[in-house]
Amino acid sequence: AMPDVYGCPSDLDSHEHPNFTNYLAVVTPESAMRTADSLAYGDLPNPAQTLLVVDAGPKHGVHWMSPVDADEQLVLGLGPDSELPHNGNIFLAMYADGHSAALSVEVAPAVRRALITATDEDNKTLGDIE
Repeated sequence: AMPDVYGCPSDLDSHEHPNFTNYLAVVTPESAMRTADSLAYGDLPNPAQTLLVVDAGPKHGVHWMSPVDADEQLVLGLGPDSELPHNGNIFLAMYADGHSAALSVEVAPAVRRALITATDEDNKTLGDIE
């Protein structure tokens, strides 16, 4: 059985299968977690602005033990028309420093791309926006 920590409290009853999760690790060639050679915490330029996990909604739910992750297309594709379990057109996100926050689907693609990649250049992009 899936541990409760892998299930969004707002969405535990919406899946056909009780062992499905909406929480997906962000895995891209430039993210903190990668298919090969993930970055160590100390190698992240700004852990507080580096996404590790997103609540992608029930449409993207997978068996909690399935090796399915959120790629750039999925994270950038979450929008006002997405089926998300939270009010206010938001999705939950967990960052590399351990904090979590609601992220609006209205956040610009350039900002989301900067949040899911772990490079010094992205820190410049986020710094320009803040």
